[in-house]
Amino acid sequence: IGTGGSGPLTNGAASVLNGAGPSPVRSDLPGEGTPPTETTVPIDAIAPPVIVLDPGVVIEPELPTGFEPVEDADEIMGDPLTEVEQVVRTRAAATGLSSAVEFRREARGLVVTIVTDQVLFEEGRAAVQPDGIRILDVVADALADLPNSVTIEGHTDSRPISTAQFPSNWELSTARATSVLRYLVEEREFPRDRLSAAGYADTRPLAEGDDAAALARNRRVEIVVLATAASA
Repeated sequence: IGTGGSGPLTNGAASVLNGAGPSPVRSDLPGEGTPPTETTVPIDAIAPPVIVLDPGVVIEPELPTGFEPVEDADEIMGDPLTEVEQVVRTRAAATGLSSAVEFRREARGLVVTIVTDQVLFEEGRAAVQPDGIRILDVVADALADLPNSVTIEGHTDSRPISTAQFPSNWELSTARATSVLRYLVEEREFPRDRLSAAGYADTRPLAEGDDAAALARNRRVEIVVLATAASA
């Protein structure tokens, strides 16, 4: 303000600078008597909170009451094929026919060997005998809950055979394997898509020689429970 001018700064009147007089109006605020404008933000537009964890911190999950962590699940659950062997051994002993059954483990799975003489078949025949049915029932019960595929293999001794029904040991061994398969499917309702049969004649002997003991050992039917990833 130049010389001779007048105003609140020159005449000693009250000023906004000393707390008197009207307050200045801000252009960025609602006018007097005008309610502020409310802005509603949708809840799904709100970003979720970000949680930053220390990489060195390990968070242990809380287990429900009554549950404890398992140190070695395989050891506790056991091998399914080993359990099958134990069940067959126990139940075969109860039938008094435990000596007619043998077991061995191979890379392909569990092999259950059943001798044929007076157990599964009569000499030169392929009809399953009553004692053979008892053994097959034991095996079928043990395999009922397993998803594994099963191969049934027939074996003969080295003595030749030549009949109208079985021109050679190939036909005899295959017929015996097929008879066991049909019993499991038709009488025990075993899943057909899990079974197969094969005859090997005398090409895979367990015992060498032509003595009676060796020949009897080689006459057999083997039920092979094929291993899976879980039971290998």
